[in-house]
Amino acid sequence: MTIRSLACCLLMLFATSARLEASTPIGTVVKVATKAQLVSGGESVSLRSGMEVQSGDLIKTNGTGMVQLVFVDETKIVIGPNASMVLEVTMLRNREKADNFAVKALGGSFRFISGKSRKKAYKITTPTATMGIRGTTFDFWVADHKQTSVIILSGAVRMCGQARTCKSFSGDCSYMSTDSRGQVGIVEPGQDATRAVQAGFPFLLNQSDLREGFQADTASCGKYVAVAVKKTKAVVDDTTPYDPGSGASDEPEPDAPEPDAPEPDVPDKPDRPSQPAPSKP
Repeated sequence: MTIRSLACCLLMLFATSARLEASTPIGTVVKVATKAQLVSGGESVSLRSGMEVQSGDLIKTNGTGMVQLVFVDETKIVIGPNASMVLEVTMLRNREKADNFAVKALGGSFRFISGKSRKKAYKITTPTATMGIRGTTFDFWVADHKQTSVIILSGAVRMCGQARTCKSFSGDCSYMSTDSRGQVGIVEPGQDATRAVQAGFPFLLNQSDLREGFQADTASCGKYVAVAVKKTKAVVDDTTPYDPGSGASDEPEPDAPEPDAPEPDVPDKPDRPSQPAPSKP
């Protein structure tokens, strides 16, 4: 066999392997509420319970839609109303853990419960932020391609904004958000925070439609949801982003890594910023 023939054979082998990897199921839809669409290979179909998903698939919901997914590594994701997410997951050869578990949340409300893949395998990107996961359950909201907000229920998340500043936050219903300048800060309880919870965090207000494994302990979030629950048990049609204001720090963390840089497994819980709120442009 000539060198050229051998090279051609290797290229065909790699191409076949790539196609097989792309067509290998990475997870299963376990519950669908109202309308949700799966876009795969340029074709769009209605999602239903029991369907398998593959790397590269796009999932979209309407104003009342919801999809609950379980992945091979036992990661669980809820895609809420008016949401869209692209799945980019590469499994290891043993098919039990992900070598790379990346999702692109383009907009809407979500719940994420990490599985048994290594912590550094997880990565979530949105139009305004990148998140690293450290063994975590959290809800997040991508508002109108302008802002990303996260409420951590357990574990820890490191989030980097467009200003390339990164902060690490851990459990007890820590609420963080990007601001209009692309920085990341803590959101303090208050009327504006309550409105944001009503608008973008439906699973904090009502978990009755979630399967048992997708529910979480939200008791520590009373400071944000107590008033919201009294006002409504449904998602409010309000996508106005909430600027954390006084919760956002003016100064970047020293030596903040790029979003893709390796992070320590157990991040320190940051001090709350004490400086005045930056003026809005």
